[in-house]
Amino acid sequence: MSRAGRAAWEHIPATALPLALILCAQLGLGAGFARHTPPWQAPDEPAHYNYIAHVADATASSAGWPSISPEDYPADKVARVMAREIGPEVDLSDLRYEDHQPPLYYWLASWVYRLPSRSDATDTGAEAARILALRLTGTLLTLVTTTLTWTWVRLGWPDEPALALAAAGFTAFLPMHAAIGASVNNDVLALPLMAALLVVTLAHATGRIDERRLRWLGGGLLGAAFLTKLTVYAAALPLALAAWLPARGGRRLRVLAASSPVWIGMALAAPWWLRNAAVYGWRDPLALAAHAVAVQPQPTTAAFIAEFGWTALMRRAVVFTFDSFWGVYGWMSVFLPAWVYSGLALACCVSAVGLWRHGRARRSAPRARPDHRDGEWAAWRLGSVAAIGSLCAFLAYNLHFVQHQGRYLFPALLPLAAGATLGARTAMSGRPGDRRHRWARLRTWLGLALWPAGLLLLAWWSVLRYVLPGLLVST
Repeated sequence: MSRAGRAAWEHIPATALPLALILCAQLGLGAGFARHTPPWQAPDEPAHYNYIAHVADATASSAGWPSISPEDYPADKVARVMAREIGPEVDLSDLRYEDHQPPLYYWLASWVYRLPSRSDATDTGAEAARILALRLTGTLLTLVTTTLTWTWVRLGWPDEPALALAAAGFTAFLPMHAAIGASVNNDVLALPLMAALLVVTLAHATGRIDERRLRWLGGGLLGAAFLTKLTVYAAALPLALAAWLPARGGRRLRVLAASSPVWIGMALAAPWWLRNAAVYGWRDPLALAAHAVAVQPQPTTAAFIAEFGWTALMRRAVVFTFDSFWGVYGWMSVFLPAWVYSGLALACCVSAVGLWRHGRARRSAPRARPDHRDGEWAAWRLGSVAAIGSLCAFLAYNLHFVQHQGRYLFPALLPLAAGATLGARTAMSGRPGDRRHRWARLRTWLGLALWPAGLLLLAWWSVLRYVLPGLLVST
């Protein structure tokens, strides 16, 4: 590794123990969500579980992959599950409306499904054991996302190890991230893959891996993302940008360099898309049209506008998405008190002001035009592209269905965590010339601790006060 590369990681021994403590706390938090959330009381959990069960049984019987059909969404039963009127003793095997999803998570999870018990799958105790094992597996995968958040910030801000720890704490203790990680859901694999892609792109942008590694490693990760969840398809954008920025030659050569890792990812996912084209028709290789037909009873955006109007839609889109980004539990039905979301909004404003101050100071610095190997410059470019791609995917999904769930923005969790913690640190640290003063240093540390400490307390309070009693079956 080069001298610059060694300098970027010189603080690892000093931060290894705090990072390990963050991961241990995250593991305990995730286990709390996994144990105290009643079975099926996570978004679409029965349908994801049934997909896994089908794959596990198909592996043993050499049957094919599942395919979605209109009868896979029994609307009345889904409504009763959402309203917490059905307990774990009720058979929910007919909820199969996630059968259109890409297969990678379900194939990997099928190995976990077969571990907890050898008893019959209809046995309630065996099913509960399988659910818990799958939830704990998801919690372990959230540790990967947290570690990759730390890595990404270390690459972008190599001289600020404390900032990397604060961003890792943001990711680890974000209550909704912990709750989704401790559920049966393909998000638990999609998010680490997205995080790994962002780390690879930033490592290339800062000169730590060459174009060949970016092409094959990035392309392989992108292919895995294509085979995991549609919400991380936007990962192709920062990957292409990372290959484009340092490329030399004419426009044609730069386009070829930018598209080569994307073509590798598409080649890996092509067999699944061809299978979907054979099952659902060549116009529907992603099975989106088949899914839309199956879940027609779900509320649509057009029906919502017709009944309530555009103003109500915009208000719901902003408020519900914001609230559910931080924590709305169950099937988006158990909210925290309004003052909690108001406090989070205030903290977001503090971070926004800090980011504005940081950007203004950076623009006025002597080195006003950074090159492509400037870690922070590259991190903001790649992170912004990832965030915009995730936002566009979220908006595209909501063009048809009313799905204002903040978790759909989690593919951009790395730049969001970095921006929130950097902004809070800058807003509370005072003027740069005053940072040597002990009170200025204290304010800086308080700014770094604002998000991770606050979110950790909020997450545990959510488990004990809202998840455990709030999601109990009402019958």
